[in-house]
Amino acid sequence: MKTKWLIDVLLGGFLVLQVCPKSTAADFTFLTIVDGFQLAAVGGGKITSNDKSLNWFAPGVVESPFDASSMYGSVHLSGGGSIFTGYGNMGVNVGSYDNQPSVSVSGLEDVYMLIKVTGAVNYHFVSTVSAKGSVEGSVTWDGLENSGADIDGTRRQSGTLLPGVFELDAGMSNPGDGKGSGSWSYSLSLTPADIVPGRLSAAQKADSYEQSSALQFLINSLITAANSGSYDELRQALLADALGLAALQKTLAENYLDPPDTNYTVLAQAVAPAVTPLAASGDITQSEADAYNMWQTNLSQSAGYGTALTTSLNREQGAATAGSSYWATTQMNAAVQFEAQLAALSDQEPALRSNVVAQFQAGGFPGIMVTTNDAINLQLQMITNGLPADLLNTLTALGVDPGTITNIEYTLLTADPGSMAGGFPGGLVNTNLDSTARALAAGLRDASLMLINTSVLPGGHFRFDLPTVPGYTYTIQFSENLADRAAWTTLLATNATTPLLSFTNTPAAGAQAGFYRASHN
Repeated sequence: MKTKWLIDVLLGGFLVLQVCPKSTAADFTFLTIVDGFQLAAVGGGKITSNDKSLNWFAPGVVESPFDASSMYGSVHLSGGGSIFTGYGNMGVNVGSYDNQPSVSVSGLEDVYMLIKVTGAVNYHFVSTVSAKGSVEGSVTWDGLENSGADIDGTRRQSGTLLPGVFELDAGMSNPGDGKGSGSWSYSLSLTPADIVPGRLSAAQKADSYEQSSALQFLINSLITAANSGSYDELRQALLADALGLAALQKTLAENYLDPPDTNYTVLAQAVAPAVTPLAASGDITQSEADAYNMWQTNLSQSAGYGTALTTSLNREQGAATAGSSYWATTQMNAAVQFEAQLAALSDQEPALRSNVVAQFQAGGFPGIMVTTNDAINLQLQMITNGLPADLLNTLTALGVDPGTITNIEYTLLTADPGSMAGGFPGGLVNTNLDSTARALAAGLRDASLMLINTSVLPGGHFRFDLPTVPGYTYTIQFSENLADRAAWTTLLATNATTPLLSFTNTPAAGAQAGFYRASHN
């Protein structure tokens, strides 16, 4: 398991503060998006779909009446902000004729994209292909292919794209000569290449940027679910959570900017936005309400700590620019604690969201379904009439100001309809959001690995605090010689149970000044 180390000098450390200039979003456009989907059965049905849309869903099943052979398949694409995903599957069932295996179905699904990049873009691409029997699959990005039959593999690629045109091709096929099944998926994230290190590393800032982009899908889905549902209490809760997520998304998107804040003599406080708990009533059981409220509380606290973190990072930059080392250190001490607390919340969020889905499904909640066509119809309605009355009334009752309502209208009108589909609780099932939340949590844990509030006490005692994420094991070590990698002595190894670990060391008589380091696993 990856372990990160931080080293701090015993008798006074030092900081290197780098002001990160405002980054400009990288320029990329989709020149071509072609989705092809065809299933055919001899003497049976035929399903064909072709579209040119970033968000598209096409399932199908066909059967042959001659030998009971059948085939199924589906394709799902979605994209928005800086993250684009796709997945599909295909399966063939073999029938028989005159006691002999016989297959009379064939199929092809294919996704082809051309992406034009006019500025430098960092990318991270993950593809998976699983194919058995007669079904073959492939995912190709920037000339590197993950493909074949009878395979089950994952390929990860990262790098920087310079101006040019890049291809993404994915799909499955069956030649019609046997049974088989398979699936494919990909996730492509594109982030500005001019994200440079500041207090956070460039990789950690990219994690924040990607999580911010992924959250937009969830925000859009919550708003459209609130519009489509008939439960007033649930509508209010969904909209309140969408607003809280929007606050978190905004602060994560700004984490890579690091603009100096001249108000650096004031420490930020984590203030969670007020939420409206969901009450059990009608079709909503107590277990469903409890699960929802636990998730809602996590989102609210994340927004509070995220805002405090961004404020602290900006004020640290302001103090550094002004040459105030005391306030730069003080703001950093606050920032790393907010990082650890936000890391813990980000770690927990996927499981809490999954539990909401499980409880509502187990309780028999009928669900709120929102299709891409529903989203398109909402946008068409808003063009002439603005927000639907139910949405507008609920937002007003929540105390949302007119400016924020205008921003919500703009967001919905300019969103890709596919990013608004899903409903509730189905719209909470989001593996891409799960992965970005975990990546953000890991990056924040690493960033928070810093010894703070250091002091030398009478008698040579040295004390410090270490921000921690409960549930992870932290190790503190000491060495008198940095040049000797084997000279580290473990002073403490403990499973964290609190957000802050306080440690005091009493050196042996005659011990030399040395170094401390902390790690987590």
